[in-house]
This record gives sequence, C-alpha cells and structure tokens, in this order.
Amino acid sequence: MTIIQTQVLPSTSFQLALENYSRSQDKNNVLGFRECSLQDVLDEITQVESLHEEKWVSKYRIRSRLNHLISFVDRYAKAVDCLVQTANGSGVNPAAFIWGLLRVFLETASSAVKYFASLMDLLEDLGRAASLYTQYDNMYSHHPRFQNALVNVYVDIMLVLQKARKMFSKSNFRDDIVLVKRQLSSLEQKTTLAHRSEAHILALATKQAVIVPETDSNLVEKVTRWLAPIDCYHRSTTFGRQSITNDDSPGDLLLELVPENAQLILIIDGIDELDNPEELIRVLDGLVLQTTRIQIAFLGRELPQFKQHVGSKPHIRISTDASQHDIASYVARNSGIIPVDDDHLRQEIVKEITSRAEGMFLWAHLVLEDISTSTSITSLKDTMRHCPAGLDAIYARFLDKLASQTRHRRTLASDILNWICCAARPLTLNDLEAALSTSVTKGIVDDDDKPFRRTILDICGPFIAISPGSNLIRPVHHSFREYMLGPRMTMSLNDEAKKFLIVQRQAHAQLAIRCLIYSQLRLPSELGRNDEPGSFYRYAINTWCHHALSSDYDEALEQRILNFLSIDKQRQTWLYWILFKSHEPFPFAKVIWLQKFLAEWLANGKETKPRDPEWSGKDWSINTLSLILDVPDDTFEVTYFGKMMVIRDLARRLNHTKQLSAAVDLLEKLQSTEKDYQTEGAIKTMLLLNSLGILYDKQGRFDLAIHTHREALAIQTFHLGESHPKSLWSLNEMGRMYRHLGLLEESEKMHSRALEHLSIALPDDHPEMIWTINTLATTLRKMRRPEEALKLHMKAYEARARSLGDLHVHTLWSTGDVAKCYRDQNLAHDALEWYHKAYNGRSRTLGPEHPDTLWSMNDLGNVLQELGRSTEAYDTQTRALEAQKRVLGVDHEHTMWTMKRLSASVMN
Repeated sequence: MTIIQTQVLPSTSFQLALENYSRSQDKNNVLGFRECSLQDVLDEITQVESLHEEKWVSKYRIRSRLNHLISFVDRYAKAVDCLVQTANGSGVNPAAFIWGLLRVFLETASSAVKYFASLMDLLEDLGRAASLYTQYDNMYSHHPRFQNALVNVYVDIMLVLQKARKMFSKSNFRDDIVLVKRQLSSLEQKTTLAHRSEAHILALATKQAVIVPETDSNLVEKVTRWLAPIDCYHRSTTFGRQSITNDDSPGDLLLELVPENAQLILIIDGIDELDNPEELIRVLDGLVLQTTRIQIAFLGRELPQFKQHVGSKPHIRISTDASQHDIASYVARNSGIIPVDDDHLRQEIVKEITSRAEGMFLWAHLVLEDISTSTSITSLKDTMRHCPAGLDAIYARFLDKLASQTRHRRTLASDILNWICCAARPLTLNDLEAALSTSVTKGIVDDDDKPFRRTILDICGPFIAISPGSNLIRPVHHSFREYMLGPRMTMSLNDEAKKFLIVQRQAHAQLAIRCLIYSQLRLPSELGRNDEPGSFYRYAINTWCHHALSSDYDEALEQRILNFLSIDKQRQTWLYWILFKSHEPFPFAKVIWLQKFLAEWLANGKETKPRDPEWSGKDWSINTLSLILDVPDDTFEVTYFGKMMVIRDLARRLNHTKQLSAAVDLLEKLQSTEKDYQTEGAIKTMLLLNSLGILYDKQGRFDLAIHTHREALAIQTFHLGESHPKSLWSLNEMGRMYRHLGLLEESEKMHSRALEHLSIALPDDHPEMIWTINTLATTLRKMRRPEEALKLHMKAYEARARSLGDLHVHTLWSTGDVAKCYRDQNLAHDALEWYHKAYNGRSRTLGPEHPDTLWSMNDLGNVLQELGRSTEAYDTQTRALEAQKRVLGVDHEHTMWTMKRLSASVMN
C-alpha cells in the first residue's frame, strides 16, 4: 500500500468538518485521542492481520481497501494540525480524531466477524467518496450550498466511526450508515448543480469573449483545465491512439518529463547486453546535446561498438580489486545456502569464493548455487577443488550436470534453453509453460503436458533469471546466451552435454513450428472483439514468421506454413494482428515485406521438393481488403484513418499485381447490397464508399471517385458531423480528386477546410495532420507556389523521418515530394540530391525492381538531363525501361511513359 506523504493545504470543507466534530465532543472523550497517528493505524492493521489466518487476510484485503481513506486523511493531516485550533483547549491534533476512531474501529470490528465484511465495504466506499469529493471541493468551494453539503458528509463519516468505536448496535449503527448515504446523495445533487452552474458560466464567458475578451478569463482558464481530460478522452476515442507520435519517442518523452531547472542523472546498466546498443546510445547522446539538465552514465563491458560511440567521453574503468569488497559482502550475505553447520568452515568457503571470483558477481553466484547441492563435506570440498575459473567453464560444468539427468528432463531442459535464448522477446513463466505444452511431434497443445513450474526452476534454475512482479524469464546473463549460441570451445563437454548447445537456425525452425501449432489451435472465435487471447497466443501469432525467416529451409516447417496460410480464417487472423494489433504505423508495408521474404524462403526448397509454382501469396491483398471491411467499427485499436491508409497502400499493391479490377468488382458487389444511409449499416456504407473512391482513383476514374467520396461525405456529415475524422477523410480525398482534374482552387479549399478542423483537435505531428499537410502542399506545388509547398513538404518529411525512419515508404514519398519542389524552383543540384535519396531508400526498402523504385530512376534521369548529363540520364532510364518490361509488361503506363521519354532523348 502506498501512503501519500506530501503536505497539502486542507480544503475549507475538511477544516470546518473537523472543527464541528471537535466541538461536539466532551473534554474527556477528546483527550482519549491524544497523540493518535497514522503509524498507530498501520500498526493496528498489522496486529489484526497477525491474529487471523492468511486466507482471512487475503479475503478482506484490509490494507488495499483502506488505501483511499488513509491516503485522503494523511494528505491533509500535517497541514490541518498546523492550521486548525481544536475546541476546549485540549491540545489534541485534529487529525488524531480520525486516526483514533479508525484504529479502535479496526481493533473491535475485527473480532466481530459477522459484521466485519459489511463494515470493510463501508470503509472502502467512504474512502473512495472522500478522495473523489476532494477533487470537487477544489472546483466548487465557492458554492455555499455545495460546501455545506460536503461538510455534513465529512462530519457524518466521523460520527459513523465514533459509533462503530462504541458498539456495533444494529439499529443505531444502521441509522448512521443510512444518514451518511443520504448525505452523499445530497452531495451528488449539489455537485450536479454546481457543475451546471460552472458550465453555464463557461458558456456565457465563451459568448461574451467576442465583445469583452478579458471577462472572467481566470474562470474560463480554470474550467478549461478541468475539462481538458474529458476533451483528451473524447479526442482519443474519436481519432484513435496512433503509434506515430512524439509520445512514442523515449527521448522526447523524457525531455517532457524532466521539469524545468531540474537535473536528472540516468544510469543505464547492462548496455553491453543489448543487441543494438548503438541506437540507444545515439538517442540518449542526442538528449545530452539538447539540454544541460540530463547527465547519463553507461555501465557495461568494454565492447568495441560501445567504445566507438562513447570512447571519447569521460569514463571510469572499474578494476577487479575495486569490486572484491562488494563480492565478499554478497557471498557472506548469501552464505546461508552453504549446507554446513561449522561456522569456521563456512567462513573459509566464503573467503575462497571471494578470492577466486576475480570481480565476477555471477561466477560467485553460480558457485554458491553449485555447492548448495552438496551432499557431504567431502562432496562440497570436491566441488570447490574442481570449481573452474571463468564463466564459460562454469556454464560447461552445469551443462555436464544436466547431461546426467533423465532423458525426459534432458529433453525438457533443451526446450527451455531454446526458448530463453532464441525468443523474439522475453517470455513470462506462463508463456514458457504454454510453449512447452505444445508438441511438435503430435501437433497438439496439451495442457496436461505443461511442466510443473518447480520442475522448470529445478532443471534450469542456475541459467535463468526471473524478474520479480512481471515473471519475465531471461538468461541469467548475456554471456550465457553468447555461450549457448556463439562459437565456443566444447572439448571439455561430454557428448550428451554438447547436445544442449544451440544451433540457432535449427532452433528457430522448431520455435516457428510450435508457434504455428499454437496459433492454429488457439484461434480466437471472432476478430476485433474483447475475448483477448492469452499472452503466449499474442507471441505466437506475431512471431512465427520471424522465427521462420530466421531459420534455414525445413520441409516440416514449410508444410506447417502452407497449411496455416491456406485456411482463410487463420491467414486473416494473422494479417489482422500485423495490421491492427502490432501498433506499428502504416503496417501494410510490413505485410508486403513478410510476403516477399516468405516467398523467397519457400523458394529455397524448390530443389528438394516439387511445389505449386503459382503459390506466391498473391491473394493476400484481396484477403486484406475483405479483412478491413470485416473489422468491427468499434474496435478501439483500429482507427478510421488507419484503415484508410491500409486501403491506400493496398490499392497500390493491387495495381502492381493486376488485381485492381477484381477488388473494384468485389466492393461494387458489396455496395449494391449494403447501401444503407439511415441505420447502423451507414457505418459500413461509409467505409465501402471511401474504399471504392480510393480504388477508382487508382484506376484514373477521378469523376467517379469524387462522386463516391461526396456520397460518403453526405452520410458522414448527417450521422457524425462535418468535423468528425471520417468526414475529414472524405474532404481530403475530394481535394485530391479535384487536383487530379485540374480544379486546383477547389482542391485547396477542401484540404484547407480539413486542416482547419484537424488543427483544433490534433497536434502537429499526428499522422492525419501530416497526411493533410502533405496533400495541401502537393496542390500548392501544382498551383506553381513551390516555396509554400516546399515548407509544408519539408515539415511532413521531418515528422515522418522522426516517427517512421528514413527508409519507410511514406517517408520516401515525402523525400520525392521535396525533390520535386526543388526541381520546380530550378534548383537542380538540390533536386538531384533528394532524388538520389529517394531512389536509394526505395531500392533498400522495396527492392531494386519494385515499380516505385523504377519510377524513381525515371525521376533521376529527368534531372540528370536538365543538368546536361545526358549519357547518365539515358543509361539510367534505359535500365528502368528494361526492368519495367520484365516486371510490369510492355503495355503498362509506366513502361510506355519511359519509352516515350527515351525516344524524345534520342531525337534530341
């Protein structure tokens, strides 16, 4: 239980209540409370718990249930004692009244078992009410009727405690409980009246602000601050919580949390255990450059990549001797596990372990664990005599011990080591138990085969560390993982012990199979609902592909993958988790990436096994389209903007794979049956119309796209209002269509209206803001206003680069947009730099023969031609044309454009 110790000025209502209560008591009764304090109450709780069985304590949860009430009183106690003078000159601290009543209540009530449950319910309710009405007191203390009601509540709470202190008489005590509830009900009514009064004042102030801007400005500011959380909640449920904001940047978040003029020292331990320490060092190093308020200390082994980044900065090298005293203290403190009765012998063992540890805490810890299993003085001395030096030798010794276990325990140990060393993220004990209950040979998940937790700890205890509270299980040290996975000297290991060493790519294949089996057999009944699957299901569905791509080709794994992906519901569930549950910005790029690399992984097995050459996952795009339409609209993680951005990325993919017409036919067929403007079906109709508009746009049918988006906007405005994000999406899309048709002024109006509404509700770096800024900038560029366009495109680029990284496809779009602005201003050298950046990024992200990459080559050729570098321009566009013929075909619009461009170059 956490008790708030901060001294805070008491509310007037609480002060008046204490004064009223103290006046109602006679002098002898008042003196009975002298010096009673918070500690007395906590001691009484401990005493009550000690007198009862653990089951009784667990049932009534005295500490946690009294937390609100005790925190409320303690928050004001010290300040009240200073400010309030008690009646009768008793010298009793005012807060002692409540502490005394509460202590005696616990003392007597705990023995009256038949009343205790209901009385604890009462105290819990009183505590919650007191904490809640403290907030109301701050807001409405200037309302006399509200304050009188609150004073009555506080006084009656103390009277209830007093009556409980004397006796638990059913009739009288119940009357007091009823009175408190009546006072609380009255207070609810007064709160409502006060709230309406404040709202009325705010409305008047808002209306009068045009005439007299400064009128009641303090009141408006106060109420606005009070309403801010409600506004934030409304905005988050309307626009959704995006994962592409500064809040997701640890560095930016840390800067916001550090108060002005405060100094913060960050100590980062275990930096050497990170797979990618360079990224963390880079981010934190950037923080130090931004402010003098933060200082950072890194602790870890002196690795080359670590020295590269921080080697020039001040550092301290801790010698082996410097840690000997700490190791001695650690070993002495834990020497109780040494199974000897002779204290002199125990001290000798402690000294020997300390002297041989050579500064390694882990070595000392593992040796203690080893000798704790000794069966006699002789075996203990033998263990110490043959105890190897260095961690690798200690690890080898433990593996040798594992090799002497039974066959079943050796198999279980091998599975455990594979999971803790190769898992994509640390697993909890529950995750590990679920993973181990999945049988590769039987292809089932058998809960009865789940190993006992004590067995897991007994077999692999020395190798694993479990985080308190979270139950996350990790290797005991990063060096153990390196030993199990990396090149090592195995001469000292016997043949059975060598089997525990992990061949990483083989281990990943086994983990992928287990994840696929679990994902298939624990499939949720319905997408997007609240029947959230277990933690290991979330791991399995999200990471089976990671494990598969980290393995060598395996025929058994291939069969599992094909079986999993061949069933619509399983494939759609997996796609749903990637698109909407991974909380990644613009996740369809990941779907394309996984599809590409899975196809390559499967192709590696063609030489060993015949396969259907048609399988390439090409139907994923249509599946994804159907999936988005089926996700319930009230699924919080899936925002409308998120859905539409996936549809937009999907449309590009459908166009590249020649499936666009099939997708349009599917949506038109659905639209003909789902057309509903007046009922709940209107939500589905909006989604269908906006999706169709995007596909019509990709087909170049701009008039039809405008008509479709206008139809969606009419429904959205009628049901949701013009400032709703669904309505604003349609506005933006209509703006884009007007731009395609050359109606640039109409386009600017649409984007500007959308941006005006979004600016009220969203921060500048919100993805929907960035999208709208970018579309407006494109219109401005078409209107021959490149300077204005460049500022907006650069703003969009910087926000996307910060949130998504330089190589994300959306960042690369903005990169190309910046290049076009420079080119429009005849700044060809700047344009060339940004076109190169876009081309190189797309080559790495999408591949050298992706249609967007090939189009970037055309852009490069154009600007090279303008710079007079005709040979380079011709060679670049020739390579683009050859690839476009292979990838897109001779009749594709991109191929035909490049052919015309090259013909013109030859003629020139």
